[in-house]
Amino acid sequence: MVYGKSQIHLREIRIAMSREFGKLIVTVAALVVAAELVACGAASGRVATYRQTPGAVQSGLFSVTANGREVFVEKFRTVHYARLACSGPADVTIKASEAVMSCKVSPDRYNITPTISGNSISFRLPGFHCHLFIEINDLEHFMLFPDPIESDKPKLTAPEVANIMDFGVDSTGSSVETAKIQEAINSVLSDSAKNILYFPPGVYKTGYIVIKGDMKIYLEDGALIKGTGNITDYLPDWPERSQIFVRDSVAFELYGRGVIDGEGVAMAERFNTYHSKAVTLLATFNCSNTRIRDVLLRNASNWCCSLIDTDNALVSNVKILQVPHHFWMDGFDATSCESITFRNCFTYSHDDCFAIMAHEKDPKRNTRPARNIKIEDCAGWTLCSGVRMGWNSGAEITGIHFKNVDFLYCRTQGIAIHQLKNNANYGDMTFENCNWERANGSKLFCSIEGPNLEPNGSFGADLLEFINCTVDGLPQEKSTIRGSADYGIKRLVFDNFTIAGTRVKKQQDLEDNKVYWTGVREASVKGTEP
Repeated sequence: MVYGKSQIHLREIRIAMSREFGKLIVTVAALVVAAELVACGAASGRVATYRQTPGAVQSGLFSVTANGREVFVEKFRTVHYARLACSGPADVTIKASEAVMSCKVSPDRYNITPTISGNSISFRLPGFHCHLFIEINDLEHFMLFPDPIESDKPKLTAPEVANIMDFGVDSTGSSVETAKIQEAINSVLSDSAKNILYFPPGVYKTGYIVIKGDMKIYLEDGALIKGTGNITDYLPDWPERSQIFVRDSVAFELYGRGVIDGEGVAMAERFNTYHSKAVTLLATFNCSNTRIRDVLLRNASNWCCSLIDTDNALVSNVKILQVPHHFWMDGFDATSCESITFRNCFTYSHDDCFAIMAHEKDPKRNTRPARNIKIEDCAGWTLCSGVRMGWNSGAEITGIHFKNVDFLYCRTQGIAIHQLKNNANYGDMTFENCNWERANGSKLFCSIEGPNLEPNGSFGADLLEFINCTVDGLPQEKSTIRGSADYGIKRLVFDNFTIAGTRVKKQQDLEDNKVYWTGVREASVKGTEP
């Protein structure tokens, strides 16, 4: 269409008026939200509680209230946790089984200093984006997981929803229902009118199930998908060696406030074989546009949430409990993926919190790089590595960005970077506004190893940078960042980096705090006092 000058002028006026009207709507909406928060009292948000997970054991060490509402605390193996939903800040009180002599609430970035009174601590929870790790005296670890208020729960009566109970599934956990659950999945996949499989409260015991296509799985709070604990119920070969395996999907979503438990510890103890210790809880393979959100994943015998050859995925507000039992119990893994975001997630892991890898050259697989992977506003605790990159990998890894991530404890090392096979190198790796807490208890801040854990490895990279990062103590051993002899590290940057209370301004400040480098072409170290 061709416009005259007057028509163009009128069109511009209309566009401007539309923009201003849009701004007015946003302003009014903001005022309404603010008024609602004030009406709740001192900007407190609404608090909602969940049904107990079937079979949950109530904690004998801790009890919790939020805005005066009692919140169930579950003891799960050697840790304790509580989940709730809130629309904003909430006033939380935690009562311990003994007088509180010491207390630390992490992450440090929230600046939560609790008020201690006898056997209670009280504090203001900033909101639903804050997963907390709390140490009281020498008691077992406690975690508080707040969610946003659920706003998109599907209706069982909606035409696009299929109820798992309509397939004759036992929801008491007394029988293995793998075949019926697989039948329900296949039914939804083949029905053009259905796209959501709904799990109401109950226990759904299952072995290996596979999802080949596009659908959604919704777990209502009080729903528990539970592994069988029997190794014969799972396939032996990678990557299908999983509890839930999603492949060849261009639109898969798992969401809700339910729990998936792999029964991994029981299986590993019962069989004590490589296979029994190597079943992934949830894996995607050759997928795109994947969404995993709000669920709690726990007790895998191997990796917990693993994305493989998956592109354009978002994993958000997922909580993982891999309570220490044996190694290989990673939290989040991404292998040969592109454009992946992990946001507002939490992992308590025996092995690595976050592992990023790329396929090596192998007749059974393609060599595929890992690119553009973001980890944002997450937190993790581990007996191994906070971050592991490049283990057993043979393709480029680049565009890795950790932002606002809190590593609450990393017993072995904060970061492990492996030399890549097939002469592959790293591109850019950035840590921005990241914190490593309890660092005095870590063996190393950073370890550089060969492809398969060989000591004193090296790697080639275009950029490794630390921006506004803090290591709150001095790890036990020195760390050496080693660039490879042929490629080296083109740029190494420490910008406003603090370690053991020292704001680093020059290379010597790092060396005084056990951080060295070699094989670096260009290094930049700068810092300003806060």
